[in-house]
Amino acid sequence: GEGSAQTSIQQGLAKAWCYGSGAAAVTNSLNVSGGTDNGTGDYTYTLSSALANANEAATANSFSNGDHSASVHSSTTSAYSVALFNQNGSRYDVINGSIVHGDLA
Repeated sequence: GEGSAQTSIQQGLAKAWCYGSGAAAVTNSLNVSGGTDNGTGDYTYTLSSALANANEAATANSFSNGDHSASVHSSTTSAYSVALFNQNGSRYDVINGSIVHGDLA
């Protein structure tokens, strides 16, 4: 817990991670209860346990051959969104992964 010898270890651990399909279906995860497909290359993942605030550090990636990019945006204490783009900068549906670091509520 906070203030103990384990605090620095607990604060360094990922509080959520998700492996999602190209339609936001959660295939494997930690602390992610489900996904929503908001449109092409735009997915929202809902956390099972909320974060203390929306100021987390998060990252995303795409699992595809080719030149693609991914980013995390629109974070709240209970969800975060992932945007995926192809090499032309257009939104792209693709298998994706994401990791969230922050403090649990």
